[in-house]
Amino acid sequence: MTTVLKSFSDSNQVIGKIKDDNASGANDLEELARKAILSFISKPYSKKTLLIFLKKLKSAKPEMAPIMNTVNEVIKIIKNSKNVKIRNEKIKKMISTSDIDWNALLKNASRVMKGKNVVLTYSYSSTVIEVLIRLRRTGRIIFVPESRPVNEGRNTAIKLKKAGLKIKFITDAGISKFIKDVDVVLLGADSFSRESVINKIGTLAIALLAREYKIPCYVICGKNKFSNISLNETAKNPKEIWDIKGIEVKNFYFEKIPVKYFTGIITD
Repeated sequence: MTTVLKSFSDSNQVIGKIKDDNASGANDLEELARKAILSFISKPYSKKTLLIFLKKLKSAKPEMAPIMNTVNEVIKIIKNSKNVKIRNEKIKKMISTSDIDWNALLKNASRVMKGKNVVLTYSYSSTVIEVLIRLRRTGRIIFVPESRPVNEGRNTAIKLKKAGLKIKFITDAGISKFIKDVDVVLLGADSFSRESVINKIGTLAIALLAREYKIPCYVICGKNKFSNISLNETAKNPKEIWDIKGIEVKNFYFEKIPVKYFTGIITD
């Protein structure tokens, strides 16, 4: 990501990169947002221009809690620090601090994963991928659906395969056929609250299928995803699904799912 960031001539290109990236997970995009903030404050700036930049950054992916939470923390620092040098140091310290306690997350996840030989995941979640890699065991099989329309499931499958895991790649429509063979479902999240989870559209269908077949279904994510974000998603490019005239094509990426449909949320 550092190489990509250096190629941008101004902050608007960073925001455009985040806004247009429909395949990366929330944590990966938050990492890019963090680097963008560091890049911004490394040059002379006014408080007003920084706040404008942060507002645009927050609106680039409003459904992703990590970006929203990071930006809000930076805004707090700006409001409480009049001295530019002190403000920059506080921002750098906050951004350099990991927002996921991996020891706690892996400890909690290992309890759920114990004895589970067949896993199904969905879409692309860097947190789920990291957990599956760190808790990998011989013979474990991971079912990965394609995750249309941008097929980010392929990136998930490739990363897990490179780490030595055994992958079974399936169509989204094939989830209902293969979920009966699964021991546990592990899903990521773009944000979660006490009431609901926001994640890739199709997550609710998977949760309901798992419930029907009495298969444990967990959301796994860091506490940096906790937020009461309301989902006000605008429709994405219909041509990703079908480039046709005279037919309305509906293309949405996210949905809000009540937490009652999951066995639990594994976090740090």
